[in-house]
Amino acid sequence: MADVQLNKPLYKEEGIDTFVQPIPRPPRASLLGRGAAVFLDIMFLHLVFAGVVRFIPDVPLALGPLAPWVGLLLGFLYFGIGFSHLTLGRTLGKLITRVQVAEIAGPDLPLGRAFLRAGLFLWPLPVQLLLRNIAEHYAGTNPTSIYTSIEVFGTMLIFGWVLGNLGFAAFDPYGRTVYDRAADSVVINAELEAEPVAAYLADVRTASLEPPLRRSITTLGLALTVCMAFAAASSISIMRQLRDLTPVARERVQALVVPQFGRAWPAPPLSEAVTTETIPVSFHFRKRGHVDAEALKADVATTGTFERLIANTTGPDFMEEIQDYINSSNMDRMKRGEAPTSAPERIQFELSFVEYADLFFAKEAHPVYTLSREIDLPTSITELQ
Repeated sequence: MADVQLNKPLYKEEGIDTFVQPIPRPPRASLLGRGAAVFLDIMFLHLVFAGVVRFIPDVPLALGPLAPWVGLLLGFLYFGIGFSHLTLGRTLGKLITRVQVAEIAGPDLPLGRAFLRAGLFLWPLPVQLLLRNIAEHYAGTNPTSIYTSIEVFGTMLIFGWVLGNLGFAAFDPYGRTVYDRAADSVVINAELEAEPVAAYLADVRTASLEPPLRRSITTLGLALTVCMAFAAASSISIMRQLRDLTPVARERVQALVVPQFGRAWPAPPLSEAVTTETIPVSFHFRKRGHVDAEALKADVATTGTFERLIANTTGPDFMEEIQDYINSSNMDRMKRGEAPTSAPERIQFELSFVEYADLFFAKEAHPVYTLSREIDLPTSITELQ
């Protein structure tokens, strides 16, 4: 009977008492791992800020309009420290995906270079925030202003910068972005042996003396151009729509403005008592910072805005739109052999004023005062034709 060998090693070669070693990871980090790390970092910041604005809103509400800038500053500190030697070049996202930021002259990036890299990485965000503040300030009392479209440029700048740097890194021999070149940094796989990393960084230092590839520059420029062109086209479209508004439509839009609050946004009804016989119409006026409910109740402009809102949304033109919608909907149902639905009998208006907590990565509206009123619809609408 043959001897039974217990604990026999797997993948043993004949005559050699060694295991098959796994293939080591290369020093260069993949674009997929780097992109996943950035996504995880953004989600982490969003969850933290969302928890603040939801559970301890007094902090961003006390800051008021400064809260978005404080949130952006915290994000800048997070990335600056996360890219530096203090954390071995790893943010939380990079720690999960096992990549790190390194200096081409050595394994760890100094704090100054790390914050330079973070600033160049995030610079479109303050531009977008500034454009948003300009749009809200100048278009607050005039919703038909061209400033309502200026925020689009900041948003498209973010997309163009991200996509352009992805293309830049894709064509760079060592996967370096524009801000990597400016900060003399490179992203590598973490937890590697010192010798292959040192050899890789030496190659990066040699390549850094050469100008970037033309394909990388072209990709970056093309991404920025396409995104800015989209922003310009969107702004032109918005301008045309605002220019073509009828006087009645302009009055409706203007009714959604309170001087000290700015514009109103459609919102889900706050009341849970709305039935199928009622059409709910709800709007939010949002203001960053604390809102004094007692001052709102005594403010004539508040009540006046609510009256103008109801008057502009219960006029003859609006009623014709409701009637046409009800009739066309029931015609479609009868064509399908279904019974027509009963028409709503009234409209319930809700106009709420909310404290708006905004830490840039997260936003939360906290209602503080609500006006509500029901308006009966004319018999000509509630009766099916």
